[in-house]
Amino acid sequence: MDAIILGGGTLKGLQHNGTSSKALIQIENKPMVEYLIDTLHETSFISKIVAIVPLSAQYENWAPKVHKVLNADDSFIENVRSGLEYLENVPGGCSDRVMVASCDIPLITAKVVEDFVDLCSTIDAEIIYPIIPRDVVERRYPETKRTYAKMKEGYFTGGNIMLVRPSAVLKNYELVKKAYALRKSPLKLSRELGPKFIMKFLTNSLSVTEAEERVGELLNAKSRAVIIPHPEIGIDVDKVEDLELIQKILRTPGRRSKSPN
Repeated sequence: MDAIILGGGTLKGLQHNGTSSKALIQIENKPMVEYLIDTLHETSFISKIVAIVPLSAQYENWAPKVHKVLNADDSFIENVRSGLEYLENVPGGCSDRVMVASCDIPLITAKVVEDFVDLCSTIDAEIIYPIIPRDVVERRYPETKRTYAKMKEGYFTGGNIMLVRPSAVLKNYELVKKAYALRKSPLKLSRELGPKFIMKFLTNSLSVTEAEERVGELLNAKSRAVIIPHPEIGIDVDKVEDLELIQKILRTPGRRSKSPN
């Protein structure tokens, strides 16, 4: 399986070698993107890795560990397309499914990645996305503050890795781009989702299956959410406080490796 690492985000107030790119922020003398690169290499199935980072990024010692480094666009969706199109055009093409992950999940382990892929192996879908129950996150990392959605089955936060079929994303690119843009406009998003969907969500009666189906309709791609018991897949670095917490966790002996089997 090929993988795309998205490293285009920034963290205000922090810089390394003249860039505020999250990918290059040093954690324990190692750039954040390298944690994920090393983790993917530890798995038994990752083939080519494409890292997408800002033009200003300093590649340092991690670049030889990936198949290709591409320069990031300002758009998350454009970066995904750039990575997929590159993989489609290399000798041998890209894998049937491609892993897309954000660079800012340094707590991730090979065990977590392998468990996610195992859960996805029997699912017939073009886009598969992990969700983590709130109680799992709070039990393992009570200090972290995540955003949760209340579904019929409980509270969930989203993960930062997904599996996609390249053809589904590329052929429906304009739909995917539109749907992603809607996230910043609650009013427009509500119109697209429909009043029945919004009412169910507001009354906590919307099920994960119903959400999957509606997202699939918007993207014109069969989409599925996978409930996973590993909070490390969802703990990212969006704020300076997140970075400080992750530094603390990584400095605690044995803390990172206690995820359930």
